Amino acid sequence: MCDVMAIVLTVFVKGYEEREMETKELLMHLCNKCYTPKITTAQPQDVGAYPQFVKENWGVDDLILLEHDIVPTIQQLDEIRNCKYDVCNYSYYIPTSNGDNHTYGLLSNGLGLAKFSLNFQKQHNVNEVFNTNTFINIDIKVNEYLQKHNIAWHSHGIVKHNHKIEDLPMDFKLKQF
Repeated sequence: MCDVMAIVLTVFVKGYEEREMETKELLMHLCNKCYTPKITTAQPQDVGAYPQFVKENWGVDDLILLEHDIVPTIQQLDEIRNCKYDVCNYSYYIPTSNGDNHTYGLLSNGLGLAKFSLNFQKQHNVNEVFNTNTFINIDIKVNEYLQKHNIAWHSHGIVKHNHKIEDLPMDFKLKQF
């Protein structure tokens, strides 16, 4: 039995099935009373599916966003679900480039694995927090809202991101920038 319930919201994208396999496997193991997985599948050109799915599920329960290529452990999910902070997340590495220099940077304020408590949702209008109708730059829009209201992410560390991160050596994956 758990004290805190949470909806785990995931939007899968057609054409990215190989990158999403581990995330799908994880969601299959969440069939207990602590999580309510809600999953939808979108076409790559359906840029509005992600924010719309969030808006449809806002204000129901604690909301955990789990993006399609993020692979947390059950312990990481439990940690974020049980966190006392209203907004919290895990950082993850993303590919970056500067001309011919391709590398990875740590995204510390992303939505890949993020929680918005029910308390936060009741106090903040979803259309203001997610002030966008597209997944493009959705992280930026949410962070602009949080900054405007002097709300900081509570960070839980680093989570696995299936976006060519497996090519990095382990010591680089754990490095903080």
